[in-house]
Amino acid sequence: MLSREKKDRYPRFFLNTGSRVLNLALSGDAWYGGWAGQRLINVVGDTTTGKTLLGCEAVNQLYYHWHKEAKREVKCSYRDVEAAFDFALAEDFGMPLSWIDWGDESNPLETIQ
Repeated sequence: MLSREKKDRYPRFFLNTGSRVLNLALSGDAWYGGWAGQRLINVVGDTTTGKTLLGCEAVNQLYYHWHKEAKREVKCSYRDVEAAFDFALAEDFGMPLSWIDWGDESNPLETIQ
């Protein structure tokens, strides 16, 4: 049994990744697991390894399954610190671009690489 302190930190829901293997790796549950809800997610990896597609799938899961079907009030913020986001690919993938909070374009995030 989890202590009250641990229960408060435990995710209230998981967002399906679209891959049972990745769900299992992220949460320990292949069918109902995935990205931990109400958490900041930072995907790191080499170029052309599918990070953008993974982000598109996560946003689509959040929008179509939680916002549209389940009628839950959810918000999504997406920050592309590498300025490499492929909007054409995302649009082809069905990503709801106008629904996403992309941040303040006049005050972009600065990173040290």
